[in-house]
Formats: sequence, C-alpha cells, structure tokens
Amino acid sequence: MLAESATSAGHTLARIAILLAGHAALALLHFLPVAGTLLWTVLGTAWTMAWLATEYLDAPMARHLYAFREVRGVVVRRLSLSLGFGAAVYVLLWVPILNLFFIPVAVVSGTLLFRALRLCGELPAPASR
Repeated sequence: MLAESATSAGHTLARIAILLAGHAALALLHFLPVAGTLLWTVLGTAWTMAWLATEYLDAPMARHLYAFREVRGVVVRRLSLSLGFGAAVYVLLWVPILNLFFIPVAVVSGTLLFRALRLCGELPAPASR
C-alpha cells in the first residue's frame, strides 16, 4: 500500500508539472497576431485531452507500480486512442454539477482502457522494482 501511495503521489506531481508547463508554453501563442489565439484554442484543447488521458490511465497503472515514463509512453504510442479517450472525458466534465458524478465514470473508464491495453499486449507487465 505504501509503495502504491508513493508511486501515485509522484505521478500526481509529475502530471501537474507537465500540465502547467505545457499550458505555459502554449500561452506564448497569444503573442502571434491573428492566428495565435485560434491556434492556442486548438492546441490547448488537444493538450488537455492528452493530459486527461494520462490522468485517468495513470490511476490503475500507478496501482500496478508502473513508472510514470511508461504511462507517458503508452499515451504517446497510442496517441489517437488517448486523444479520443481524453476528448470523451473532457466533454463529460463540461456539464456543471453532473461532472461530480462523471469523475468516477472516468476512473472506471481509465481502468477499462488499462485492462484493454494489457490484454492486447500494448502494455507489458510493469518492470520489477
């Protein structure tokens, strides 16, 4: 339990740092005249969708003691799948008040995605520590 908790806490700090760094870098797009804000909207949404996929896929992976680089690796390798999953979660979380009840659905969906990735061989067993 302690190893899982420590792994999860480390992953959470890494996810928050990556989210903020990505949005800080994307904020520079606002300095581009005319197209900058439109480009920021598109890329910021895609960045958030990828981050949401990482967020909800990380919960079961941390529980099984996968390293955070393995979480990032599977999201990058299966980017279209990850963006689709992230888009679904993104839309579910738009609904005020109901999004409180949708968060457990997102956690279960991330676990199902993890199980499917393990089943199809896309995600190997975690490296022993």
